[in-house]
Amino acid sequence: MERIAFLLAGTGRPVFWRDIILCMGVAAAVFLLLALRLADRQPVFPALLLIPAAGAASLYAGRALHWYCCPESYGSFRAAVGDLAAGGLSLIGVIAGTLAVCLLFRAVRLIRDLPALLDELAAAGSLGIAAGRMCELFGNGDRGKMIFSRAALHRLPFAAAAVNPVSGEAEWRFASFCFQSMAAGAIFLLLMLRRLRRAARREEDPGGDFWLFLALYSLSEILLDSTRYDALFLRSNGFVSLEQIAGLAAAVLMMAAFSVPVLRRGGAGRLCGACWTLFAGGFGLVGYMEYYVQRHGEAYVFAYSLMAAGLLSAFIGLWTVRRCARRLPAGAPAEG
Repeated sequence: MERIAFLLAGTGRPVFWRDIILCMGVAAAVFLLLALRLADRQPVFPALLLIPAAGAASLYAGRALHWYCCPESYGSFRAAVGDLAAGGLSLIGVIAGTLAVCLLFRAVRLIRDLPALLDELAAAGSLGIAAGRMCELFGNGDRGKMIFSRAALHRLPFAAAAVNPVSGEAEWRFASFCFQSMAAGAIFLLLMLRRLRRAARREEDPGGDFWLFLALYSLSEILLDSTRYDALFLRSNGFVSLEQIAGLAAAVLMMAAFSVPVLRRGGAGRLCGACWTLFAGGFGLVGYMEYYVQRHGEAYVFAYSLMAAGLLSAFIGLWTVRRCARRLPAGAPAEG
């Protein structure tokens, strides 16, 4: 049941706390994006054009993916995209829609500094996600599969109350939304610290913040989306969620893209092989633990601890290859 903040005068239409928190998250992301453009001495006007275009594209892409995964929530696709005020959104669609508009603006040369813009969007997006995820505090969705019986855990950030649709009783379930918010907040702080360190050392790493955001957010969502009982699944697949599929695809594509320049330059071949072993082994452990926790729900602490270890292994392999690709000089001698 959504919590009402107030009723609009004259119409009596309710305004929900969930919508207010979402708007606050979007506003925080927009203001931070503009502030970073100014701090980086980049043109602000293209960003002002980008914001409404990316906002519209992300809303419709996010709703289209949500409709595909949850068609029972809407009468039809036309009804789903006709009223964006009611219903849900897929964050995968929101991110994809924003990136598509960025690439379009670059193609028509409205934006000439795409890596810098993506770095700024990474920081702004992580802040927006951190703030926006807390909207679920005022709803009944995005709760975890695990039910906590210990009264000491009946509080945030561990658990949040959710009404069982069958019994009508309140259950204290794992607060997935809270941990997702904290994870995005941690990514935001890391990106800002990384930005400050680069400024102090006068280092340049175009696109580095974006790649770090994409890696950390994708990997963290593979774990956190597994904890949700309302995760989005493809119609042909009820085992691995859409967020998990997208996270894995993003990680594999990044790993392949970072490996190509390393192998082309003929250097660090053994290191690259070791990183791929860490990466593949980590995801192998993640996949098995996902299978395990779905059949042994009571062992979630054990399963999710090992899943986190597997994701950490995958990230170490991924980011080591990325650092190697940046630092390896052209024409370096082969090592293996």
